[in-house]
Amino acid sequence: MSKFNFKIAEELAVDEVLGFAENFVIAPITAAQVLDRYPQVVLAVQMGLLVFNGKIATLTLLDPLLNTDGGVYLSEVTCIKPRVTYLDRKDLSKGLDPDKDVMEIAMKIVSFVIGKVLAEVNKLGKFDYTTLEQLATLFV
Repeated sequence: MSKFNFKIAEELAVDEVLGFAENFVIAPITAAQVLDRYPQVVLAVQMGLLVFNGKIATLTLLDPLLNTDGGVYLSEVTCIKPRVTYLDRKDLSKGLDPDKDVMEIAMKIVSFVIGKVLAEVNKLGKFDYTTLEQLATLFV
């Protein structure tokens, strides 16, 4: 059984992401651009894992984080900082080379946006991290 269980059609998911993105973009954005820039975000919405409420996004993790006993300790994350200011970006990238440390800067931005420590962000599954990374680009 596939873990990609779609709850809503792609067209409806794109409309949801488009409506959310319009809260943050500074120029008009099209449905085609949403599919191009945020494909993982669209998938997460299609699967019913990502829900928008105004300017807040909550992702139910496809691969929840487990504690040492095998129990779930993190099953969803909320983007609690829907805006990353210039000063925030400056602080998050302090001591890093923007040309060489792109992945580390991106990880710090995701960590900042969801209010979790880097160690937790580092443990996120590929689908969950990529979804949050694409989503975080809206807030920068």
